[in-house]
Amino acid sequence: RKSVTVKLFFEDIPSLCICTVHLESSGKMANMREKQLKSLWEDEELNNCSGLLIGGDFNIFSSFEKRCYMNEGFIDLWKELYPDQKGKTYDNRRLDRFILRNNETSDHVWTCESMNVVFDESIQISDHHGLVARFICS
Repeated sequence: RKSVTVKLFFEDIPSLCICTVHLESSGKMANMREKQLKSLWEDEELNNCSGLLIGGDFNIFSSFEKRCYMNEGFIDLWKELYPDQKGKTYDNRRLDRFILRNNETSDHVWTCESMNVVFDESIQISDHHGLVARFICS
């Protein structure tokens, strides 16, 4: 599967790379999901941004898989903001998420101010609930 990636440039702050993903969905595909994520965080161009934000359907089923991206310096933004809330996005589970890693060489830090789970039954784009987040750079 491919990701959609955009590099945002701003006047007064460094660039932010944003990638959307839909990782393999089978519970038995943990190794494939890890490979898919690694292809993003090992990409040289993406690592030149001050921050790398990856969001979408991670299809993560185990704590092992969660540690996979945490070991690479990514922060699970829902857990960071709302540690006591589940943030369910599909079938009573939290498959969709945003993870963020700031570039250690940058003088600026990207942070997530807020995030909400949203679902509007009148708009059927996906069977998952969406995530809306607000980010700042300091």
